[in-house]
Amino acid sequence: MASLDLDDLDELVARVGMPVLEGELEPQRIVKPEHVSAALLKAEQLASIRDEIQIESGNIVRDGLCFAKIQADAEGPSREWIEELGPDRAWERFRLAKYNLMSASEAPVGTKLALQVYTGIIRAQATEKGAPVRLNVERVILNVNPRIYPELEVENGT
Repeated sequence: MASLDLDDLDELVARVGMPVLEGELEPQRIVKPEHVSAALLKAEQLASIRDEIQIESGNIVRDGLCFAKIQADAEGPSREWIEELGPDRAWERFRLAKYNLMSASEAPVGTKLALQVYTGIIRAQATEKGAPVRLNVERVILNVNPRIYPELEVENGT
């Protein structure tokens, strides 16, 4: 199967005459909210909270990994970071990168906690989407007919 690059897509859209959708599409709920079970709503809320926490902890881990891009004696973020991220976000990245330059006993616990939370969520999602459990079940029917033995007559108990 051949793949399309952006130039091919533009040409195809021009030939067909259909506009290209821009922006993000938001999912629409098919089932009306009053018909959704409370358990499903709670599961969706938990998934939303989990996703927010995963994004936040992932950002902390990612920013902490920028420690190799700063000098150990640096007093502030680089100009590139300030131009790219803005002053507040650049200082946040700088602090997190500085924490990863510290020894484990001196560094704030939050950076290690963010890594543990991030990896924990990823592991939980991996097991959640794991291979289905196979259950081998067989039905065995036994037709048991009792054995019939010939009758013997015994005299005087011997």
